[in-house]
Amino acid sequence: MLLFESLPNEILIEVFYLICPSDLFKSLFNLNSRLNSLICALRFHLLLLSYRKKKFDYLCETIIPKISKNHVVSFKFQDEDDRFRKHSTLQLLIHIEEFTQLKSLTICALVSSNIINLISKLGKFKCLTNLSLTFTHQRIQFIPRLGNDVETDTKKICKMIVWKELRTLKHCQLSFPHVMCFQTTMTAPITLEYLKIRHCNINEMMALLKHVPKLKRFSVTIYTHEEQCPEYNLPSLQYLSHFTLKSRRISYEQTEYILRHMPQLKKFVFSGNSLQFVNGNMWERLIVQFLPLLQSFEFSVCVRYSGENPNLNELLLSFKTVFWSGHRWFITLDYYPFERYENLFIYSIPCKISSMHLKMPYDLQTLTTSTIQSCTTTIARQYPNVTYLQINGNNEYDDYRLFSEKITKLINISTVKILTFYDVHSRSDFKSLLLGMTSLHSLHLKYDLVLNITNQFDDQTLCSYLAESITDLRLQHVDSIDPKLLKKFPNIFRNIRYLSLSLTSNTSIYIILSLLLRKMHKLKCLAISSDEIAPFCSITFKNWFSNYIQLNLLQGDVEVDDEDDSRLFLLFSGLAHL
Repeated sequence: MLLFESLPNEILIEVFYLICPSDLFKSLFNLNSRLNSLICALRFHLLLLSYRKKKFDYLCETIIPKISKNHVVSFKFQDEDDRFRKHSTLQLLIHIEEFTQLKSLTICALVSSNIINLISKLGKFKCLTNLSLTFTHQRIQFIPRLGNDVETDTKKICKMIVWKELRTLKHCQLSFPHVMCFQTTMTAPITLEYLKIRHCNINEMMALLKHVPKLKRFSVTIYTHEEQCPEYNLPSLQYLSHFTLKSRRISYEQTEYILRHMPQLKKFVFSGNSLQFVNGNMWERLIVQFLPLLQSFEFSVCVRYSGENPNLNELLLSFKTVFWSGHRWFITLDYYPFERYENLFIYSIPCKISSMHLKMPYDLQTLTTSTIQSCTTTIARQYPNVTYLQINGNNEYDDYRLFSEKITKLINISTVKILTFYDVHSRSDFKSLLLGMTSLHSLHLKYDLVLNITNQFDDQTLCSYLAESITDLRLQHVDSIDPKLLKKFPNIFRNIRYLSLSLTSNTSIYIILSLLLRKMHKLKCLAISSDEIAPFCSITFKNWFSNYIQLNLLQGDVEVDDEDDSRLFLLFSGLAHL
């Protein structure tokens, strides 16, 4: 500690900024007056998220009262558990305007009528440059003072935002559960430079764009039912360089009208769900005439249909011109059938989609405009950057070797980090697939499948792989457990940090807990739930658990989160001494 205190103030302050406020106050505050003065002089970034109740209470009751409100520059809070309404921190939100130096404010999933108080005071933050408001359908409909109609609630909240008072705002993200309105609320130019909004129709978006002359980056999801494209008198957006458009039910003509007013555009990301957008000639003409500076074109259209199949080669033909090859913008088409409909996915490569659902037996057809060797290698494996893979069992698809061959052509299995699967037809074929996942660290599956693929924990090669690789394990349908197998478990999964068990009965709960607490030395988090009535709130279980903790001297190592009676949730600070 003496060496630490010998450092100059400037270095100590830089070190303090690397430590979260709760850890900083818990470990260094009240050691001496010098450290107290330095800590109190910091500018803080407060996070009140959906933490476990004990941590949330500690932050609200112990840490935040020690921080000067005019030293808070960033405040992010999320209230999915409706703790603010029940907690003493309600006063903090009521007087939120006292955070006079606040530059960034993020509100996520806030329930209760506090949202009215917060939004009505946005204009009082004279330094605010970043604002993010995110509400979900389930959350907003429970705001008591706004009623239960989601559309009405959204409009009322939009009208509370007095845009002309937000003079310093540069970055804004809005995600509401219904179409947002700007025509009646935005009446004068504002200084926004970066804007991302969800649930907006084209009329409201046009009203918005008329008042953001300095906008540089814009991302929007448009939902609309208008069949006509009226004259919007949209001004030219001379500063806009990046535009992301996710369209639902708007026409190509409307999309073109928007893009014609973005002459400085350098990057365009488009996502749609209609074949009318799969026309390379239309896009080529638009880009040549109105988007001369465009450098990046990311394109994806996902179409689900039934009936007559379109000609796949004809769809791609318009993208096989000198214009597209000269820009190295190559388009790929994936066709794959489900039981009652067909799926078409047309996209530019490399593919930027975040998720894809393919149903076995993977009757997937792929066409591409790429003729370059490096690109065709990528196309041979359509999805080379998959990190999360979920495999659903299918009793009608018994040739697991064929499945393994096809999955390795679809994805690069060495990049998979999280694997979830529900069925295994061939242990040997799945073993080879699993051993090829060299980046895997998280495994989600049924308990009987663990026994199946490891041959009752006797497959030394696979068990050794699991022991070294897996740090996150989630087991479902854990029923009666053979004590001999249970004793092998801690050795096979010796590097587990996070373990989740879903029990079918409570008969083995005491044996499982005692073994895990004694043998799983690296465990940091344990969650146990049961299909039967959970015993965790019973006096019998609480007495047993309390006695076990005391007898094994674990009081300082195990933290019990008792907020949810339906499961047991334990946090560990270290069990290495056992």
